[in-house]
Amino acid sequence: MDNSRSAFVVSIWLATIFPMLFFLMFRHYDHFAPALGVKEVLVFLGAAHVPATLIFYRDPRFQQGLGDNRILFYVIPAILTIAGGLVFAFSSDLALGIFLCAFWCWQAYHYGKQNIGVYSFTSVATTGRPTDPKSKQLFILLAWVSIFGTLKVLGRSVMPADYFPFFETMHSIGMILYLGLVGYSVILFIRNRMPLFSVNGLMFFTLVAFFGPMYFTDTLEGAFLSYAIAHALQYLVFMAIIASGTEKDGRAPLMINSLYFVLIVAGVGAFFVLPNHLATSVFYGSSDAAAFAIDLAVGAVLGATMAHFLIDAHTWRLSNPTSRDYVRQRFAFLFSKPPSSRGA
Repeated sequence: MDNSRSAFVVSIWLATIFPMLFFLMFRHYDHFAPALGVKEVLVFLGAAHVPATLIFYRDPRFQQGLGDNRILFYVIPAILTIAGGLVFAFSSDLALGIFLCAFWCWQAYHYGKQNIGVYSFTSVATTGRPTDPKSKQLFILLAWVSIFGTLKVLGRSVMPADYFPFFETMHSIGMILYLGLVGYSVILFIRNRMPLFSVNGLMFFTLVAFFGPMYFTDTLEGAFLSYAIAHALQYLVFMAIIASGTEKDGRAPLMINSLYFVLIVAGVGAFFVLPNHLATSVFYGSSDAAAFAIDLAVGAVLGATMAHFLIDAHTWRLSNPTSRDYVRQRFAFLFSKPPSSRGA
């Protein structure tokens, strides 16, 4: 691999494995101030990765192709943001709980679908070939199975106790299905004759283990944040590459693009984090008007996050010719043949 490909593979693997290991082991050092500081930064990035989607809107090539779909990229995000705020502010506790459970299930599936792209890009970088169909099918199944465990891990915090036995049953079914898929992944690994200690093999099993913590740990850090933050850091690696264009791409200088990326993640990201902090502060209970406004803001963030799910699902769908052309152009260092293979 050349330097660009190597840097990408190392970055995307570290973005995946570091938060997984950090949060799985967090219970052993949760009393150390440095660890608590790292946790706060990672949790912030977990929320701030969503507005990083705005990077697309500043890319002229995106605007000329995918961005022409005004309904998907402008109208639907506005509708979802407003609708999310209204649902959160006006729903009963039970209706809100059902809404949040549905959101979290969709979110888990979204996380799993991104892993298909992560593995495919890693495969292209290391072997020059995209993900084989069986591996893609495996990661799709893992994404679906993650929904079974999500209901127990997150749903118990918002639903009445009457639903807990159902969540436990779903969690148990999910664990069995997950272990079955782990067994299938080993068979697939052997059938594909993947070198045991290859970079591709390392990423393959890291992503197979991605949702494992939700079935085998009992802390929120391990059972949710471990993979949720890994997803966010993966996305930030992808979007940093999207943002890193230069004048050669018909864009602003690299320094301007880098500053814009930091501004979006840190600045707009702060607005995504703030409502949840206010919802747990004394300010929330200071008046009905304050509580209503905060509920609107929290719901709006959830609505904007759902828009992020839809935009990403469309933008990174390489079966769509427009999406494929866009991604291949922005990740040309991966999809162009390395010098050693040209003319072969």
